Amino acid sequence: MKWSSKIFDARVGQSELYQYNGDSGGDAWRIRVRGYLIGCCPEIAPILNWIEDRDALEIDQNDSNLTMTRELNKSMMGESDKVVLSGLIWSFLQHCCTKNASTTFQAAKPELNGFEVWRSLVWEINQGKQSRMLMLRKDVQEPPLVKTYAEVSTALSAYDTLIHDYKAAGGQRPCDMELEHAFLSSLPSELQRDLCLKAACPEPYDQFKHHVRAQIAFALQCQGRSRGRNGAHLIEPEVNHESSEEL
Repeated sequence: MKWSSKIFDARVGQSELYQYNGDSGGDAWRIRVRGYLIGCCPEIAPILNWIEDRDALEIDQNDSNLTMTRELNKSMMGESDKVVLSGLIWSFLQHCCTKNASTTFQAAKPELNGFEVWRSLVWEINQGKQSRMLMLRKDVQEPPLVKTYAEVSTALSAYDTLIHDYKAAGGQRPCDMELEHAFLSSLPSELQRDLCLKAACPEPYDQFKHHVRAQIAFALQCQGRSRGRNGAHLIEPEVNHESSEEL
């Protein structure tokens, strides 16, 4: 592997899909770029693992521990310079990083130290990921309150997305019963009473969701028929607007 090697395409790094501003979407960006790097050079996978395992420990390209890359360069291209691959990664990442990520990129010294740039970016992404996981855990345990029956189905979908994001951020999915009781606590009180016994039954969370959706669909259908006949609410009582003077 030589300095003139063109294994990573600068145009890919400049494309919107591979841009990273240092704020949002860091983990998805890390996975995407890592996949691209390995796709272009499959032998780089163990090196990326080693870099990421360094965590907060900075990488000095003069460190004798970088023998792995020197051996890789020699076996692939007959080049013994252990920092060639690091420099090629540096060259690619400079096209990817914008705004706050660009600041992280520039802080990695010396220039062409792509290993340190990747380590720094992944470390910052993981730190943000940890904070995001803690925030999402609170929302998983205490989902937003659902005010009306009509909002329940949408709330279930939003809760599924929340659980997925929590797992993606490194969180461990709660057991089915915990999820059922957490979501149940967000529902209107009268609906909580109707579903309380169902939530107490040992069943998969997916079955619980199906039951809730079926109950809501039936209740809203009945409510619509009732309104069609006499305009009355069947399951969501009207607010009493009588003035206090009549009491």
